[in-house]
Amino acid sequence: MEKHLKTFIRLDQVGHWKGKEHNSSFLGMAEETYFENGISCYKLNAEGIARLYRYWIEYASFDKKDAERFQITIFKGHQVGYGSDGEVIAECIKTVKELPALIIYNKWMELKKRFMDDMETEACNITEYIEENADEILALIGGSHIEN
Repeated sequence: MEKHLKTFIRLDQVGHWKGKEHNSSFLGMAEETYFENGISCYKLNAEGIARLYRYWIEYASFDKKDAERFQITIFKGHQVGYGSDGEVIAECIKTVKELPALIIYNKWMELKKRFMDDMETEACNITEYIEENADEILALIGGSHIEN
């Protein structure tokens, strides 16, 4: 059964990850809180790494101070749908690892600087560049061996 599981990645505040019991929420109109039918996340692959960047850095204005209070959460589970922001919604079967978010944040910032000087890239923007170089991030977080 476990061979059919997919691997997902997300960012969480340290201490907030609940594994199998985790359920993501989002704000509605008038600051009402709604819950997703699972966990908001991204597939652990090049596109997922780029989409994670786009959401946290471009939309949520995640910065180094935030990264110091957050963790990378990698888990195995089943996709059950899509969330309110177009992300994947999954159920957790098993937590694979939890790492300091500074690991991915610092690499994102390194890639952002490198993008400006890379004359050989075909990427049109930083999100595409991160997807193009996601293997570096996957190797850094130990996800390069995980098939999705």
